[in-house]
Amino acid sequence: MISSSSTSRNITSPDSEDHVVLARNIKSRNDNWINFVNKSNNYQEQNGRFISTHHVTAGTLCKFFILKKNIIVIVKTKTGAMPVKLEVVGPELLQAREMDNTKEVNSLTTINFDDIIKDPFQVERELKHLPNKYRINFLSPDFYKVRDLHEAAKFLDMEVWSVIKEGDIFEYQLPEFPQSVSLAKVLKNHRGLLLIQFGNEQRWVHMFDPLNHSVGWVQKQATHDHWKPFAQDVQYVEGYSADYVASIADKIVPSFVFRNNTMHKHRLPVNTMLCVADEKFNSFWYAHVVEASVNKEFFFFLKLGKKYIKDTRTGNPVFFHIYDPRIFSPSILLEAGIQIQLDESIPCGRNESKILAYAKMLMKQGPIAGAIVDEIGSHGLFCVKYLEKREISQEAALENHENLRFVEIMRTSPSGSQMCAAEVKGFNKWMMRMRVEDEEDDIYMHVFDPKIFHVGSALDMGIGIQFNEREFIKNIQRKSLPMDIMNKFFSLLYGFL
Repeated sequence: MISSSSTSRNITSPDSEDHVVLARNIKSRNDNWINFVNKSNNYQEQNGRFISTHHVTAGTLCKFFILKKNIIVIVKTKTGAMPVKLEVVGPELLQAREMDNTKEVNSLTTINFDDIIKDPFQVERELKHLPNKYRINFLSPDFYKVRDLHEAAKFLDMEVWSVIKEGDIFEYQLPEFPQSVSLAKVLKNHRGLLLIQFGNEQRWVHMFDPLNHSVGWVQKQATHDHWKPFAQDVQYVEGYSADYVASIADKIVPSFVFRNNTMHKHRLPVNTMLCVADEKFNSFWYAHVVEASVNKEFFFFLKLGKKYIKDTRTGNPVFFHIYDPRIFSPSILLEAGIQIQLDESIPCGRNESKILAYAKMLMKQGPIAGAIVDEIGSHGLFCVKYLEKREISQEAALENHENLRFVEIMRTSPSGSQMCAAEVKGFNKWMMRMRVEDEEDDIYMHVFDPKIFHVGSALDMGIGIQFNEREFIKNIQRKSLPMDIMNKFFSLLYGFL
């Protein structure tokens, strides 16, 4: 269990006897788990390379974290500077096409990483003197973020997660009240999984959580025009001062680390109908969108009928955002054969479907906002972008999970978080059904859920995994209805709804 309290006791010197014993225990537990997986799979490698995307991205070299395929960059040549579009981006090869508008086809050219101009002022000068044959818009989203590359200059060959050091500072937007932002201090960095402290509280967050921001983000919300499409109404909690920030300048996490953490507006009207998972991901409920009390364009509340979904710690309504892994479209769940519950306060006739009963309840409050949303949450947005970036179809992604039998899952509870061993019991294009040791019910999560990891991730992060071979085998041998049969039944049912 990596709870705040237990982990704080383990903050010891790397050379201390306690630290060495802890490291050995962690390695032993993970080795036992990995050996079990290898034997169970007859030492055949699992696929599933589309899961664990946060973890994989955290291990990307900084230069490839910033430079992507189809990005336009300015490079130095013997005849002067010219813009090129990157076509092949990899550790062994960097190829691009010249952006010459006078040619029908620009040939593919190999370039050196060092030829890319990384100084913002030099790029600005070169853009002013480019020949007319180069017509580019440096404000285009396809034009590279020169300042990110410049800031990352001394980290280019480091993995992104390793840029964040213990003691470093960044801004953390409180999920329980997203109008408040605190300066968070990094106590531990387990390959991108961060133990942070703000005020008197400690919490585990992943470095790519959209609520993590670079220092200065709060001020940019109100002062920078180019931030306005994404600007939120936020303020610092007590303890922030310009003098304090100046005193920790060498401890501030470089802003390029959070370059992909931008929060987008949810654009879900009030009364939009969707589904929400409970905290354990083994029960799903029909719900609808209610206007949040702050930052309404970015956050929203959910109701199960007439009841707000509330935070068990604070007793207040939960602030959901568009990337929350607990929200789903009903169609995605029904196609996966997952039953969706209806709150007991909503009447449902004997021959009436639950989805229709919920819609009738909503119509009494006012018109339902449009059709049921098919792509919401981090799932739709993130996985579509992920697949498009690699030019891989959803069908290919599905095939890539066919021999995926075991994964690791980060499970959370009021006492902390724990990486757990899990068996994959079934999957479809979007959803995965798993069984975890010591849990009676199967759990259902989106294949791109950031809390699903490939086998070996806990070892990568230096944290122990919950795994007891005898109990694990006993638990996974319990029979359950094959997911493909469930899929067929509920797909037929869904067609009549």
